[in-house]
Amino acid sequence: MVDPLASVFGSIDLLSSILQYALSNAKDVPSVAVTCRHFNELVNLNPNTATSIWKHICEAQSPEIIRIYDLCKESEMCPFKKPGGGWKTLLFRSITSCFKPHGLNQRLQRSLELVFKQEGITAYSNCCARCTDSYEDCSAFTQREQGITFFKFFLNGMNYEGGDIYTAFVSYTDLEYIHNNWEGECDIIRRWCAVLGVKDYKVEKPDVNDKCIVIRFQQPATLEEYEYGTDDDYNDFDGEDHVEEFDNSVEEDTEDVVSGDDDSRIEAETNVFMKNSRSNY
Repeated sequence: MVDPLASVFGSIDLLSSILQYALSNAKDVPSVAVTCRHFNELVNLNPNTATSIWKHICEAQSPEIIRIYDLCKESEMCPFKKPGGGWKTLLFRSITSCFKPHGLNQRLQRSLELVFKQEGITAYSNCCARCTDSYEDCSAFTQREQGITFFKFFLNGMNYEGGDIYTAFVSYTDLEYIHNNWEGECDIIRRWCAVLGVKDYKVEKPDVNDKCIVIRFQQPATLEEYEYGTDDDYNDFDGEDHVEEFDNSVEEDTEDVVSGDDDSRIEAETNVFMKNSRSNY
């Protein structure tokens, strides 16, 4: 059977090239595709060309998707095998998300959301370990039932250090699951580090249920530096008492080992972090 559009344009490849050029400069293509059935059919008519069209749109409108595409796992809710593939799916997720990145590291916030939200994993925090002020606050988010659930890595808020970061902590549901599925959970960590741009790192497997998985970067993950007076979200923050209380609790818990060697200090810091964070359960 002859494709009717191919008979008009000479070849389906020519049509694909025309659409790529036209749509790469159009605004909010996914919304138009949703509201206009004929437009959606035109763009997605041929599965082979639909994928290249949506990839081209991502390159022009959301280049970050190009970088993280291979890190995203296919989900049953948004299969990558439909016309347009994962390019269309990720662009829709980015545009329709109910969470708006704010403060510092906004591109990283969105990238981590696109990769891990569908898996039920909270990949960062904009506040603290109990209240992340991230995409997990959206009604569409459902936490993973087993395994890794939360990366204690701060992109904003009172625990944010900025600059070069060398350590991250990871919460999980139960130790038995982690040990029985260690390779699969390490793949989650690998993809998370890849989003951050970290290639060399070591992962420490916990031996008891109340300890986090620890990721130690051989080369630092570099985050944005906060400059006071440039972000209204933080100018009005009045958390001096809370921060002082948190600092005092750390000093009390580490008082007996702060004068020891580096390994002792690291272990103390890890244990204190667990006490002041979400518990594994």
